[in-house]
Amino acid sequence: TDPEAPTSAGAPDDDPERTIAPSAVATSATTLLPGTRLGSRYTIQQLLGRGGVGAVYQAFDEELKVIVALKTILPGRGSTDDTRRDQESRFKSELLLARQVTHKNVVRIHDLGEHAGQKYITMTFVAGETLGTLVRREGALPVPQALGLAREIADGLAAAHAAGVVHRDLKPENIM
Repeated sequence: TDPEAPTSAGAPDDDPERTIAPSAVATSATTLLPGTRLGSRYTIQQLLGRGGVGAVYQAFDEELKVIVALKTILPGRGSTDDTRRDQESRFKSELLLARQVTHKNVVRIHDLGEHAGQKYITMTFVAGETLGTLVRREGALPVPQALGLAREIADGLAAAHAAGVVHRDLKPENIM
């Protein structure tokens, strides 16, 4: 299973020198544009998805020369310093807990960072489509296929639960 996985791969955009401006991360409507640099390490390639508290991007790790998924916290409208600290604390807890889970059906989280006030985590990039996309396109899945997917999801969740981790946002859009 994949908490917020990306859907495609590609090379970094042409302009690696663009950086994120502090004012660009001040609202929940913010989208990091392709070519945006977070520090000297990550270059945004594309937005993959947006949830209630975060957005997930395909990014290029300039140091390791690999594609990663990069998840940001979206600042809430009218959020207070206490709310932001609470969001950041949960974000960090998510990273620390998820790093304890090692299973082929669970995406690995690698790094926690901040650039221009924007907190982010990086995860293993998984190419493909979400279960939600598959079901919208294909409709009801044949029983053998659905059972196979259910077993893989259950195996990943069992590994997470064995490590004391509870996935709080399990839905078709978060399963690759």
